[in-house]
Amino acid sequence: MYWPLAVMSGLVAASVCQGGIDLSLRAVSSQYNVGDQVAIGIFAAANSGEPEGLLSLQVIFSWDISRLRLTGLSGAGGASFTASGFFHDAYGINEIAVPSDGNAMFVGLGPLGSSILAMPSGTLLSTLLFTALAPTPATPLGMVPSAGSPTGTTVVYGDAGPNVNVTGLLTGTSVRVVPAPAAAILLAVGVFSQRRRRDALAVRTVS
Repeated sequence: MYWPLAVMSGLVAASVCQGGIDLSLRAVSSQYNVGDQVAIGIFAAANSGEPEGLLSLQVIFSWDISRLRLTGLSGAGGASFTASGFFHDAYGINEIAVPSDGNAMFVGLGPLGSSILAMPSGTLLSTLLFTALAPTPATPLGMVPSAGSPTGTTVVYGDAGPNVNVTGLLTGTSVRVVPAPAAAILLAVGVFSQRRRRDALAVRTVS
C-alpha cells in the first residue's frame, strides 16, 4: 500500500511548530521470559503542558533481531487511526509486511475530519508486538530519527495548520529477557549435577 507514505513523504519540507509532540517507546513490562510476547507501546506526549492534536505520523524504530522478533501490531486501547501499519514505503525500510531486519516504520493516519489528542502524560497510539528469542540483561528498542534510501524520517504532523511538523523528542526503551521457568530449572539442575560430580571427584582424589 503506497498512498499513506506518498502523502506523508510530500510533507517532509513542512514548517516546524515550536512546542511539539514527543514520541516514545514504553515497554508494558520491564522483563519477559524467552518465548513470551513482548508488548511495546508507541506514545505521543505534548511537551507544552497542554493537550495537542496530531493528524498523522510515521515512526522509524529499531531492535536486535537476535533477541526479539517483530510479529505485528495491536490497536487495543490505542488511537483511532483511519489507517495504520507497516505500509510498503518509498525508503526501503519496510522490506516485507512484517519487517524482520531490525528496522521498521510504523505509519498512522488520524481520523478524517478530526485529530488525535496527545496528552502531556502520553497517549498510546499503537502497540508493537515481538517474541522474546534469547536471554539478555537489556535489549534496546530505539526510536530512529531517519533511515532508508532515499532518507525517510520519523515525523509527527500537528493540527495547527496544513503540513505543520511538530516532532519533539524521540525516546526508546529496553527490556530484559530471562530464561523461561522450565529452562531455568533445567539449568539449575545441570549446575547442581556438575557441582556434585566435582565434589565426588575431589573426594576420590583425596582418598
